[in-house]
Amino acid sequence: MLMLDDAWIQSSGIVKGRRYVAADHPMVRQGRLIGTALLEMLCQTAACGVAAGISPQADSPALPGGRLAQLRDVEFSGNLQVPLEIEFTIEEVLTLQGKSLCIGTARAAGDVVCHGRFYLSNGR
Repeated sequence: MLMLDDAWIQSSGIVKGRRYVAADHPMVRQGRLIGTALLEMLCQTAACGVAAGISPQADSPALPGGRLAQLRDVEFSGNLQVPLEIEFTIEEVLTLQGKSLCIGTARAAGDVVCHGRFYLSNGR
């Protein structure tokens, strides 16, 4: 399921995404967005960058999208009460040997609601 309203790559190579979440979103429970949905949106933002070949290594080919392979140091905080608009930022994508290390942050109303490192894999 596509969970982003928009995604783009800034000239600096930073990948951005955005999602407005209404009360009728399928991943809302008791008026709050569930954390796994937030993480999926962050990963989808990162996958846009990986698929576009955002990587500092010239010999690292772009991966076709990506699947979540590993979470590292991911923290959730802040209020996920809906409705809310969330902005996602992937500040670094490092692709080596079929895996991409991504460092990302999600913000709602200016507050960090999720931050961490995670790996995407092309599944090969």
